[in-house]
Amino acid sequence: PLPTLENKVRQMLDAPKKGVSVHESSVPWRNPGIKYASNELFFDVIEHMDIIVDAEGGIVKSGLRGSIEANCHLSGMPDVNLHLINKEIFEDVSYHRCVRHARYENDRMLSFVPPDGRFTLFQYRCKPIHALQPPFYVTPQITFNKEGGRVNVMVGLRHGGIGLDKEKDIHKLIVNVPLPPQVDVCNVNSCSQGQHSFDNSRKVLTWKIGHLTSNSPSLSAEFNFGANDTDDVVEATGEAVTVEFQIPNYSCSGVKVDTVSVLNESYKPYKGVKYMTKQGKFSIRTV
Repeated sequence: PLPTLENKVRQMLDAPKKGVSVHESSVPWRNPGIKYASNELFFDVIEHMDIIVDAEGGIVKSGLRGSIEANCHLSGMPDVNLHLINKEIFEDVSYHRCVRHARYENDRMLSFVPPDGRFTLFQYRCKPIHALQPPFYVTPQITFNKEGGRVNVMVGLRHGGIGLDKEKDIHKLIVNVPLPPQVDVCNVNSCSQGQHSFDNSRKVLTWKIGHLTSNSPSLSAEFNFGANDTDDVVEATGEAVTVEFQIPNYSCSGVKVDTVSVLNESYKPYKGVKYMTKQGKFSIRTV
């Protein structure tokens, strides 16, 4: 049949008909003639946990958002179909222009001719998850007096936390404690794990705990104010303690890649998927 405007649009947006190859002219985001000696396709599912904790340890606000980052080294003009598990949890999504909108709206399949190299394939925000909280706790306490004050921080795994699974340990755990601008000196008295430093320009005490195991590490420090013309106790800054962490091999939402199919080419590429959950906007109020 003669090509019509409808068919041309369908070639660009919808899945190609069986036996019909994808025309290079219909894929402006991919250069023609790409060749690799080794064909590989990798996906990273990265989720960010947004948490606000009050001074009593209660969850004020929580949310989960994620993205699928792709790294494509495929020859020719491949056509990829990616199927996800637990996609019902999506509340809002956005995707790269290579994804066929009609196909996704129809059966939630990510069908696309990929750009070459690295690109963000898919982004999502999850529906509210009941009792969403990190698998560990951080309890900072800051007290003040006329001369300065004291910082005590305790960290540990929650009972039954995923950190007890060796394949889903918590890594690169960092706690940042902001101190008042009047602080002149900060000395750490005890630190049971990791490294610590005090940035005098930013007035932030940073505790790099690293790998969190079944132990419950703690840190204790004292700080002194500089010249203080009043005898009043300095009030807390109101700035929250922030937390950073990574949990490799873990998808907090349960979203996972089920199958990846590469069509329209004769080779069978190497395919790999990795998962990571990490902090988003993660803060703990101290007042």
